[in-house]
Amino acid sequence: MSSFERRGLPFRDVFDSSFDEVQRVDYLTLDESREVLQSRVTGLPAPYQCLCHCLAGGLPRELIRVARELVHWANELKTDSPLLLTGALVGSELRGKVAAAMVAARSAPSAQQEWVLAWIQRQEVDQADSELLRGSYAEFVQWPGRDPASGETEADQRLREIVVELTVFSYYASTVLDFYTDEEQLVPFLVGDTSPQRLSDDAKRAIAILARARQQFSLTPGLAATDVTTFRKSTWLVPWTL
Repeated sequence: MSSFERRGLPFRDVFDSSFDEVQRVDYLTLDESREVLQSRVTGLPAPYQCLCHCLAGGLPRELIRVARELVHWANELKTDSPLLLTGALVGSELRGKVAAAMVAARSAPSAQQEWVLAWIQRQEVDQADSELLRGSYAEFVQWPGRDPASGETEADQRLREIVVELTVFSYYASTVLDFYTDEEQLVPFLVGDTSPQRLSDDAKRAIAILARARQQFSLTPGLAATDVTTFRKSTWLVPWTL
């Protein structure tokens, strides 16, 4: 599609010759995500609409999936507690990432493999916990394999990439937990002096950054980490030292 957009430049390929026009569809904005959710779920509070948008990264199919899972956990746990529901949702996301990281790490035999597998396994929990994620990050900071070394193998490099990816996702997951489970800070920040279903401008900007962080994982963990840090600075949360 990038090639098609460059048509007219000294560049041409079969793709360019096959289509008249390509329509670019971007991620949903927060307002668009809220509109989609309001058309499907009656009475979903604004904080939970924002939560679904952040976890989905503005991707429509993910937005619907996360909303369905939110309703599932509300029925399963018989609660509307932000602490419990956010923990359940983030825990589900984290378990998926941990399982994928475990599979990838097992296929990279290295002297570092045993440490990496044990570190990943310690993050297999039913309910996500911010302190546990911080503890995993502290272990990562102390891990000698986090920095490139002379003579490292391709497997060593791959294991380091896996650990970095999961560490940054833990940073993101912990941030979502910290933000959405502190009701005393959350509600005033989101709605300020407006009505319960309207968001303040500061809240909209912050939520957009956190959703963008989720999108950045498809590009590089470094970009995602930068956005998470920016989000934390725009709220009451203290950034981690990465």
